[in-house]
Amino acid sequence: MAVFELLRSGDHVVAPLEAYYGTLKQLREHARERGIAIDFANFSDPATVRALAQRRTRLVWIETPTNPLLSITDLALVTAMAHESGALVACDNTFATPVCQTPFDFGVDIVMHSGTKYLGATAMYSVARLWFAKTPRSLSSCTAGSVPAARSRAIDAGCSGAASRRSGSRARAVPERAGGLLSFYALSRRWSASTIPVCRSIRGTQLPQRRCMTLRCDAVGVYRQGQPAAFDTVRRTRFFTPATSLGSVESLIEHRASIEGPGSTTPQNLLRLSIGVEDCDDLIDDLTQALS
Repeated sequence: MAVFELLRSGDHVVAPLEAYYGTLKQLREHARERGIAIDFANFSDPATVRALAQRRTRLVWIETPTNPLLSITDLALVTAMAHESGALVACDNTFATPVCQTPFDFGVDIVMHSGTKYLGATAMYSVARLWFAKTPRSLSSCTAGSVPAARSRAIDAGCSGAASRRSGSRARAVPERAGGLLSFYALSRRWSASTIPVCRSIRGTQLPQRRCMTLRCDAVGVYRQGQPAAFDTVRRTRFFTPATSLGSVESLIEHRASIEGPGSTTPQNLLRLSIGVEDCDDLIDDLTQALS
């Protein structure tokens, strides 16, 4: 919200069709009411972004991988195109984490993290390049007051610091379980479809590793045979906890469209899994019985 508040009436934003529901809700319901023009594009096709970027484009908002469909954006290419039109570039890096992806290396101006996810903290982070950081910082901390409460600030900071020191090892360990789980089901053909972002294989295209993530993330999308089957799978799991968050040490499962509510474009038969640190065989056994 602090970043969107920098926009003025008449400014133009290019945002992804696929993104966190709360972000799209802010753009559609809040930014548009303030006279900001918004175009939504398929960021997996950079040519679409180029066609929409114009002289009055103030901001290009990227989310990669996207929540919950895990589509990938070519950060280097899209950022360069946005800068050609004079726009700032913001990237929601929540799914990838700083361990797997560093958007500043691709020229991005503002990087967002939901700290309550993989970073295991208690806040939302907006990190901007030094030349730009003063304005959103002033708006957020001085004008809007969106900072930790005085009494809990030390506790929040302590929790965030301790969690961030563990995030690197967790971000490297968990994809092994996600990869093992996917490999098992790919061989046994027990899932109708599953997706995980891998930097060199994105929806049938070859995207150079230097243009995106260096590691796989631990989110998995599973398509079932309709909404009832999806609900039934969630009810049957034992190791996977039905919950809306992600990036925890516990494995989580959710029917994302229900969580997002009215206006959601997420498929009704999609389950989003966040893989934790449990034993891979236990997770496979749990999903096998839940899917049977």
